[in-house]
Amino acid sequence: MDNVEYLLLFSNSGPVTVRVRFRDSKKIIAERNMQPSEVSRLVAQGQDVFLSRMAFDEWPFEVIKYELDPHKNVLTIFAGEPLRPG
Repeated sequence: MDNVEYLLLFSNSGPVTVRVRFRDSKKIIAERNMQPSEVSRLVAQGQDVFLSRMAFDEWPFEVIKYELDPHKNVLTIFAGEPLRPG
């Protein structure tokens, strides 16, 4: 499964804030915005599974979990350790 680039995944327009939290809390990446319908982009293209890998500034990471907060209109992506090639 290819690593989808986070910064290209969402439209960056809309009422939903997208945040990323890394296991290593020293890493940060820009928040994005999206339309609620864009949540479908978290499903691997041509498959019936959620993306389990994602690239952040071209560095591949494992996605640990997704969290939706409908009261705050926030999607949080939790990322683990960087993935090693091979």
